[in-house]
Amino acid sequence: MTLFLAPFEGSGQRLPNGDIDAFRPLLSNDHTFFGSVDLRSDVTQQAGFCLVEYPSSSNDPRLVRIGANEDATINPNILNELETLLEIDLTGVQSVDEFLVRVLIDTGKIKASKRRNVKEIYIGGRVWHSEPSFPESAIEMDPTDDFNRADEDPLGNGNWTTMTSNNDLAIVSNVCGAATTNSDCAARWSGDTFDDDQFSEYTIASAAASPDAGPAVRMASGAWTYYFFNSWNSSNHLYKFVAGSLTEIGSATTTPDPTDGDEVRIEVEGSSLTGLINDSIINTGTDTSITSGDAGIQIYDATTIDDWISGNLTAAAFVPRMMTY
Repeated sequence: MTLFLAPFEGSGQRLPNGDIDAFRPLLSNDHTFFGSVDLRSDVTQQAGFCLVEYPSSSNDPRLVRIGANEDATINPNILNELETLLEIDLTGVQSVDEFLVRVLIDTGKIKASKRRNVKEIYIGGRVWHSEPSFPESAIEMDPTDDFNRADEDPLGNGNWTTMTSNNDLAIVSNVCGAATTNSDCAARWSGDTFDDDQFSEYTIASAAASPDAGPAVRMASGAWTYYFFNSWNSSNHLYKFVAGSLTEIGSATTTPDPTDGDEVRIEVEGSSLTGLINDSIINTGTDTSITSGDAGIQIYDATTIDDWISGNLTAAAFVPRMMTY
């Protein structure tokens, strides 16, 4: 896969049949489009450009080939073209990594989210930039919990609240699990206010057989209502609880269950939900039932988890893991 600058197709106008000729990344209709970061200032009302991952063999003349990896050196003629198209000063930029920092971080186009104490830029399911710390101005609100403290039941620490009609989560020996196994145990991070677009992620410390647990988003205050990404019975699922009623979103996938050390993540952006394991997209779905809430954790069985991270997915942040089939 190679990083390109691509224009948007479409006019944004209504077609004779009533459909909208929506702006969309070049070649996305050909199913060769894997990930994007939108560079437009108004993503609904204008054409413009995006960064995209396409197969390296893509040769559409409207694509500007940037590089095959973050360490690649960008051709000086390409840099001049990128400066003209994006109207940005690229003086001193040589590598793809430096280009991404200049275009995305230095301009404030993205808010970076913490991950394993490292800040990373994803395009598609791949890390294109990683460093110990971004400039402080680029760090988005990012509640985390490593559970490295005295045993705690219920999970609290002044930031966690057990979900309505759910049993408690608890800390035992510096990992988090269900206080009462084989029951719905869930808690939301109530110590901060989340944007509606958000993510929740953790690392599995010890996985039960076909682990019945998942990171959760848009967890409601005062109701048994939230989205979560869950693995059980040798398949992976996106689910929602609405007032205690469980419904699956989209279709289950039969990829291998996550196991010890795997990172499990759910993202919600607008009505779009994405479940990921180790940065690979496993499930996608859409739903409009739950529009706001907090990030958190759901565990049913004896699975234990560690190193929970969360944060907002702002309009300026990773529109990154966009996927077509």
